[in-house]
Order: sequence, then C-alpha cells, then structure tokens
Amino acid sequence: MPHEIDVWRVAQLLITNDGDGAEAKARRLLEHCQRSGAVEGVAFWRRVEAAIGELRKTHPAGRVH
Repeated sequence: MPHEIDVWRVAQLLITNDGDGAEAKARRLLEHCQRSGAVEGVAFWRRVEAAIGELRKTHPAGRVH
C-alpha cells in the first residue's frame, strides 16, 4: 500500500496537470481498477480523490493574481 505522502503527491500532480479534470481522471482510474479487480488500486484512487477534494478546499480556484 502506498504511503500517505504518495497519495497527496499524486493528487497535486493531477490538479497541476489536469486542472478542473483532476477529479474526473481520478474517478476514471478508480473505475478501471474496479473493473479489473485491483482492490488496492481502488483504495488508492479513492484516497487520491479525497485528497484532491481537500486540496481544492485550501487552494483558490483560477488565477490568484
């Protein structure tokens, strides 16, 4: 099982690379793991999805300046 810091790093990378589509991408990856029976993958992407939500709460949307 990945460490918690890895979950947050992946969440931040998805936000950086996919912007508003970060949650959707995490959800697609979670669903892929569900279809393939990758239980640990499902748990990981659920944690990433939750981390994205938490990061969105602490970082303003759009341009800051």
